[in-house]
Amino acid sequence: MMRLTSRSGPFQHHDRRPPSRLLLAWLLCGGLLASVLPTRPVLADASKEQLERAEAKALEAKFAFKAGKFADAAKLFLEAFAISKRPALVFNAARAWEEAGRLREAKAAFEQYLELPDVTAAGRADARARIDRLDVAIAAADKAAAEAKAAAEAKAAADAKAAAEAKAAADAKNAATGATPAATTTAPAESRSRWVGWALVGGGGLLALTSLASWSNAVKQVEDANAMDFGQADAESKYRSAITAAETTRNGAVLFGVIGAGLAGWGAWHLWFADDPAAEPAKTAFWGAPGLLPSGTGPTTGLLLGGRF
Repeated sequence: MMRLTSRSGPFQHHDRRPPSRLLLAWLLCGGLLASVLPTRPVLADASKEQLERAEAKALEAKFAFKAGKFADAAKLFLEAFAISKRPALVFNAARAWEEAGRLREAKAAFEQYLELPDVTAAGRADARARIDRLDVAIAAADKAAAEAKAAAEAKAAADAKAAAEAKAAADAKNAATGATPAATTTAPAESRSRWVGWALVGGGGLLALTSLASWSNAVKQVEDANAMDFGQADAESKYRSAITAAETTRNGAVLFGVIGAGLAGWGAWHLWFADDPAAEPAKTAFWGAPGLLPSGTGPTTGLLLGGRF
């Protein structure tokens, strides 16, 4: 019999390298296996600088929590979590919201904590227990708010009903006695004479100041005239002109003073005595008939400027 010695025979092939198709199949299987296996978060991807920033944020949040600034602490904890992805930071944020009394934010943070990977069983149990307590507290707060709103609405309705009943009783009493219902009174607007009076006082004061200034100027003119050089050829005419000007200024000062005093006095009368019935018996008919000048005592100018409209 002939012995098979060919190297190409099925039992004589010694090449141990896998065929290319087999290698490709292995790679595909490995990739598929890697895609279905659960993966862990890559916390080491954060750089050293980022981790330092996260630690600084967490430390700041801790100080804020101890200082009672719970809302600020919660925000800082969440900012630190956004950098480092440490689940404990979300738990701390939830605790801060809880201490701040913001129960819904606290519940949302605890629920976010439960969705994160690498949370221990004890941490999950604690978070679930806290969520249960928060649900009870939120329900109680909602119930209290609803009861308070209902009570406020009931009180408003009762007050409106009592007011309506009181008005109906008053109307019935007036109808039985034949009395005219009293008109609803409102606070009277400030009389126009008030601001007119202040205007008169202010104008009078301004004229009084002008009078003082004019008088002082007149005195200065006289002093300058007396101090002039009388050795000049026309010294006498200059002196008389200066004295005349000083007298004119003085007369103007007197006139301003009199007018200012009158205006200020009339304004003061409007401010302090015009609303007094004893001081002004005929106040309701102050202007008389339309189109006529006012009647009464006092200077006509004062009546025209300070009268009631």
